[in-house]
Parts: sequence; structure tokens; C-alpha cells
Amino acid sequence: MGFRFYRRMRLLPGVRLNLGSRSASVSVGQRGSWLTFGRRRRSASVGLPGTGLRYTSGARWVLWLVAAVIVVRLLWVLVRQSH
Repeated sequence: MGFRFYRRMRLLPGVRLNLGSRSASVSVGQRGSWLTFGRRRRSASVGLPGTGLRYTSGARWVLWLVAAVIVVRLLWVLVRQSH
């Protein structure tokens, strides 16, 4: 296995720019669930924070599921902050 180079930069809360030696991508989400959009590929990741367990897939239904989780979490945070 060879060396890999990557760098993650936070653009906005919940938005990251991922730079690798050959490509770049943008990730949207928060702790435990992320959607990643690259030039050739889209993927979704869902994990249990603090455990090291994570599931990543490029399947369309997984992308929609993770997007729904992210939207519900963001709405929950907004509702809690308004009260």
C-alpha cells in the first residue's frame, strides 16, 4: 500500500472541501452523516460517532436516505435554537 495525500478544509459549518493528490470533492453534512460529491462519484457515509464504525455507499437510495437524515438533523437544530 502506498502513501496517500489528502487535505480537508472547512468552508462553512457542515461544508468541507476535500483535496487529494488527483482530485477534489465537496462534502456536506455533520457528525455521523455526510454526502460527498466529486467529479466522477457521489457517495454517502453514515457512522456511529466515536466508535470508528462507518458505512459508505454510492447507491442512489443510500444517498437519499443520508440526505434526509441531514435535513432532519438541521431542522431539529434550528427548532431547538428558536425556543
